[in-house]
Amino acid sequence: MKNKIFRFSILLVLGVFFLTGLNFSAQKGKLFNYDVLIKNARVFDGSLKPAFRADVAVKDGMIVKVERSIKGSAAKVINGKGLYVTPGFIDLHTHVDRGMYFAENRACLNYLKQGVTTVIVGQCGSSAWPIFEKAEDLMNVWSGEGIGPNAALLVGHGTVRRIVMGMEEREPTEEELEKMKVLVQEAMEQGAYGLSTGLIYQPGSFGKTDEVIELVKVIAPYGGIYHSHIRDERDKLLEAVREAIEISDKSG
Repeated sequence: MKNKIFRFSILLVLGVFFLTGLNFSAQKGKLFNYDVLIKNARVFDGSLKPAFRADVAVKDGMIVKVERSIKGSAAKVINGKGLYVTPGFIDLHTHVDRGMYFAENRACLNYLKQGVTTVIVGQCGSSAWPIFEKAEDLMNVWSGEGIGPNAALLVGHGTVRRIVMGMEEREPTEEELEKMKVLVQEAMEQGAYGLSTGLIYQPGSFGKTDEVIELVKVIAPYGGIYHSHIRDERDKLLEAVREAIEISDKSG
């Protein structure tokens, strides 16, 4: 009889443990409702609404509650008075991938400490090739070894052109253009998010508008994005902007 009561008591305790969602923390062997609890912060929730005052509870690496006042204990409590809680920022134009080729730089702590949790890399027509043979090679390295922020990779027009044509200052032949289109398509199939150009830099500057349009057409069916460092930033700025608009309009 005593054994039955003992077993029932153990099951009851376990049931209460799981139903209440308590965490067992390594910190002094205590039970906590949450891992982290941020109290009395001003919260931007990403919906474009004005900031509002609230508590934020984190458990198992996930935000589980955002409420005006959250009851319960936490392994770590942060006083958020005078501070803001926001979604992670996205840096749409960064060259951090040049440093992320090297393992010691992949944490990107300078970005994380600024609240940047996603970076768009492969900018200005320069991407991972030929340092890595394929886009997926770089992604596999980053996925396998880990990086600090999320990263979205663009395929660089200048890099693709250099692979096919070297640094020659001329228009591509039909065969060369087709090879460039194949490389862009392969990159999109492997997970690239779009195409970037650096039309102010060599060899991207050697490419004419029609060449870029043909390559951007390749990314359109994938919902790819086109990032451009335009062809001029001074006397011919307006012409360069018009070219960027034309490329977008004619590429679909």
